[in-house]
Amino acid sequence: MAQTQSSANLKLINTVFAAMLVGMVGYFIYWGLGYTHYNHSGLFILATFFGVFMAFNVGGNDIANSFGTSVGSGTLTIPQALLIAAVFEVSGAVIAGGEVTDTIRKGIVDLNGMHLDPMQFVFIMMSALLAAALWLLFASHKGLPVSTTHAIIGGIVGSALCMAALNGVDSVALIQWDKLGEIALSWILSPVLGGIVSYLLFSRIKKNVLDYNSWADNTLKGIKLEKKAYKEEHRLFFEALSESEKVEYATKMAHDAQIYDEPDFDPEELQSEYYRGLHRFDSR
Repeated sequence: MAQTQSSANLKLINTVFAAMLVGMVGYFIYWGLGYTHYNHSGLFILATFFGVFMAFNVGGNDIANSFGTSVGSGTLTIPQALLIAAVFEVSGAVIAGGEVTDTIRKGIVDLNGMHLDPMQFVFIMMSALLAAALWLLFASHKGLPVSTTHAIIGGIVGSALCMAALNGVDSVALIQWDKLGEIALSWILSPVLGGIVSYLLFSRIKKNVLDYNSWADNTLKGIKLEKKAYKEEHRLFFEALSESEKVEYATKMAHDAQIYDEPDFDPEELQSEYYRGLHRFDSR
């Protein structure tokens, strides 16, 4: 019954996400056609679907890379991961995506390296977009965690080189190799720096949380064993007392037992050595 209910909820969530996708894509096409004054409408719609196809594959690969551990460990459910990813992916693109977009748009292909008709540049970008999306689809199908950035930059470089070859232009003049070198360097530095930060962060967590918890567990086990031995030792001590001493000591213990569990009791009020020792164990 619970599994059926969960399946129904997941189906409802999927339906909601699908409706949102169709609604947003439809609105974007409506807005974009007006923005472009219906110039090259077919090309604009085709580019939009290429972009949606690319976004689909980015979600299937990059988002899975980011949330795979959280979902796999049960910290997040798939719908929760989708919701968080949707919010923060859009937020990241809006807040910090401008510089990345500008680099991809102008920092890889030198438009002054050859005479390019604006539509030729459009075809370069559309080819790169479709190529990157198809590669991501193949990688996701094979379960390969790949980089979207690698794919889209490789697609732009490949399309630009093909355009240069068709126009008989030296490819060296068309590609900004120095900028491409900086991007490639970032591919090397990013995992290295990520690994260093991860190591430092986890070492702090291990020392201050994981190792401390292990130490605390072992210490508590030791205290409990000492407390058990103390009770046994005190039982033997009590049995060795004379009858009159037992009565006197039992009276003190009865007094201590009455006040011991009170939240505001004063340890100085304890009369028996047994409860004084018990208090020391409980304090530890």
